[in-house]
Amino acid sequence: MKKVLLIFLIFLLSFSKNFAEFDNVGTSVLTFLKIPVDARGAAMGGAYTALANDIVGVYYNPAAVGKIKSGQFLYSSTDWVIDMKLNYIAAAYSFGNVGTFGVTMNYFSMGKFDITDWEHPSGTGVTFEASDMAISLLYGRELTDRFTFGTQIKMVQERIYNSYASGFAFDIGFLYQTPLKALKLGMSVRNLGSKVKMDGSNLRGKTQHYPNAPSTPKDVVYYLETKEWNLPVTFQFGFAYDVYSSDLFTLTTSADFIDENDQVQRFLFGAQFNFKNYAFLRVGYNNVYENSNGLSYGAGLKYHFKNSRYGIAIDYSYTDLGYLENSNRFTFSFIF
Repeated sequence: MKKVLLIFLIFLLSFSKNFAEFDNVGTSVLTFLKIPVDARGAAMGGAYTALANDIVGVYYNPAAVGKIKSGQFLYSSTDWVIDMKLNYIAAAYSFGNVGTFGVTMNYFSMGKFDITDWEHPSGTGVTFEASDMAISLLYGRELTDRFTFGTQIKMVQERIYNSYASGFAFDIGFLYQTPLKALKLGMSVRNLGSKVKMDGSNLRGKTQHYPNAPSTPKDVVYYLETKEWNLPVTFQFGFAYDVYSSDLFTLTTSADFIDENDQVQRFLFGAQFNFKNYAFLRVGYNNVYENSNGLSYGAGLKYHFKNSRYGIAIDYSYTDLGYLENSNRFTFSFIF
């Protein structure tokens, strides 16, 4: 166990040091990967790395899938800014000592846009769509009674009209139950992978001839060259501590340190009130959004059918996005 904990600490220190040296604020693409996909973690300000212990938590820490001992399914819907929507589906099933396998799909729709040109600045009457998507495979396993490992390999893609950018990435995470029962540690590194660049038919065409610019050549073929950009790599480490626990309720606090290659380092804080593992109230703080008070709120209900392994949970969260107003999330999860 000491060797396992030592590896955990070395891994933690290595990534935190490397991230501090290579921060490039505002220089990554496919940033939808940083939008929390579930209501529980979002309600706690994203401070959920150490609390992740089921299908709901794999976004923050893929080691959560290793805690699943049966089958679980999740659907989550997020109302993002303007008309943008984020839909997330995940499912996992345990194969005993072999480990737990799962799949996820994350789809971010940016809505429809009008096509414009020089002659039709208000629109040609034709529209196009833009979207981001990530499809992944999950695997996790309890290596000891205290130490859990998980990883996620994903294919990512961004599409704008007839142009697209695609690549791959993977996440890795660990959970550690300390000898102090009330204290848990979690760590994850997300979106490590290839650089991506836009390509497609929208980047190729022919110049047009305009009456007001007679020197413009006709039908000259052009190709718009694009550059490669990094994915939003994220390192996150945190702890969760049960401040008070009884048969009636449990009060848990959490705090995470997060470092992203395209954002400043910061701390996240959260708290959860758990009434008999049936009703939940959550609050969190995350100051990433400009002109926001940084607060998020949420609640949830969980019900396990008597004398059965089946259960259901419904969670909701509200996040203040500052200038971007707010975001509402609903998450539905099932145990089978």
